[in-house]
Amino acid sequence: MATRFVDESPLVNFQLSPDGKAVVVLSEAGNVKVIRTADWNQAAVLEPLGETGSDLGISPDGRTVTVSLMNGEIVQRKIPDIEIAEVDDDNQRLRRVYLDLDALTMLDEEKARESIQSDPSGAEEHSPIPVPRGAQISGILSQRGESDHYQWTARAGEVWAIDGDAANKSPIDPMVTILDANHQPVLRTRLQAVRDSYFTFRGKDSSQINDFRVFNWQEMSLNDYFYAAGEVTRLWMYPRGPDSGYNVYPNEGGRWTFFGTSPTTHALGEPAYIVRPLRSDATPIANGLPVFDIYFENDDDPTRVAGKNSRLLFTAPADGTYTVRIADTSGDGGDNFSYQLKIRPAAPGFKPSIGRPNAKILRGAGREFTVRIDRIDGFNGPVTFDIHDLHPDIVANVPLTVEAGQRYAVGTLWVSEDAQGWEGTISPTVVARAKINGRIVERRAGDLGELTLGDRPSAIPSIQPIDREVAENENWTLTLRRGETVSARVVLRRKEEFKNEVSLGNENSGRNTTHGVYVDNIGLNGLLVRTEESEREFFLTADPITKPGKRSFFLTGAVDGGVTSHPITVEVLP
Repeated sequence: MATRFVDESPLVNFQLSPDGKAVVVLSEAGNVKVIRTADWNQAAVLEPLGETGSDLGISPDGRTVTVSLMNGEIVQRKIPDIEIAEVDDDNQRLRRVYLDLDALTMLDEEKARESIQSDPSGAEEHSPIPVPRGAQISGILSQRGESDHYQWTARAGEVWAIDGDAANKSPIDPMVTILDANHQPVLRTRLQAVRDSYFTFRGKDSSQINDFRVFNWQEMSLNDYFYAAGEVTRLWMYPRGPDSGYNVYPNEGGRWTFFGTSPTTHALGEPAYIVRPLRSDATPIANGLPVFDIYFENDDDPTRVAGKNSRLLFTAPADGTYTVRIADTSGDGGDNFSYQLKIRPAAPGFKPSIGRPNAKILRGAGREFTVRIDRIDGFNGPVTFDIHDLHPDIVANVPLTVEAGQRYAVGTLWVSEDAQGWEGTISPTVVARAKINGRIVERRAGDLGELTLGDRPSAIPSIQPIDREVAENENWTLTLRRGETVSARVVLRRKEEFKNEVSLGNENSGRNTTHGVYVDNIGLNGLLVRTEESEREFFLTADPITKPGKRSFFLTGAVDGGVTSHPITVEVLP
């Protein structure tokens, strides 16, 4: 069930469009609005009637609504196409320009300020200091409440990275803000609230990614932007029952923020909203909820790589002169509040890393490993990992892709019971590749550690179809459509003396699923094969936001240090 504010006046009538994509609503004030059924948000406001309407009807082709008025007239309005579009902020709509400039010019704030003040035509004491296009400045905020300003020129669409770092163990917590030629903060985007909420059960610190318990969560969807107290995060995983909440991006470590906002602490009962970006020329929806202005300002790295240091990406909205203001977040200052500020061309990229298997590989089963990327300067595309010099007896679910916008992917190294194996240790290397601005970028991620081979585990898990048996080493395909739930079985082949229950995880029990595909209906105990039992049915759901395609999938049992099933393929259809 969904509840939406539609109009300030009472509603007279409404009708579902023939294709089911929209509901057209007529209000007593003579307003005709189109509500999109996919997310129950307002899609369009038609030309006002100027008179109270009494009834309406939609043409068979769904393109026209006919309305009868109280004065006896009959009028028609065209219904626009109803599509769900991922709308980003204005600077995403510009044609982005990535620069390749000379090395950064090294500057000292005090010397640069003395230079311009000694020039008869120079600036006043607190005027912005002009710097080259591409500069690294060392400075100090010597007094409480002080801020420094540096001015450079940029052209429309140019993407600049602004790095504000504490220097020499300084206590400064840098905050950077982009100002325009009139010394006003530059607007990045406006966010229209489409759903209101508040924090329930408990508040959140500035890093937590799990258990976001919020009012009205049933009307929220994966990938929705979640706004609270100036911070924007994004919903990653649904609550898994009455005693849980949403997980937010990236589903591990410290939480990410979006639109350059900074993470902050949230109190129990604090208001929150689901928001949608608005273009600068768009009219906000009259839904009774606020619109939030987001400026180019930041005091923490949105992807948590740089700690308390500031990381801000700035896409110049027009040709002009812009100023970076740097200050301490709390307004503090002193002789030891030194900083280093970079105004540099953005260079999108990634830094790969590996979470190695934590034990020897056991015959008949696998060990999982994790590949991760730190995203640099706004790079948001997919990254594919492959393994070099892999022993022929090892089955690995490679190539392994970290999806666009995601942080990690999970792999398995699986060996059959009758494999000949190898003596001693082996250390296969891992390489990551991505396409960035038309170029293939390759980075060595490291190795998988010293892999050794051991005897079979106490229990060997395998994934089986619900209606037949397949070999434990068969990579069969489980197919489902977006919005659909299907079932399969996890089967344990136990050693005779092993009777214990085996847990296969909780909300993250589906290993390496496409974002939006998850093991469903797991209950409070998670996916569990009970004592002396050998199998359990489980359910796999594909959320409507899931991207169609194929991806490897496996389960990991909490036995003998964690052993995995042979991977299968999960295919999501439109």
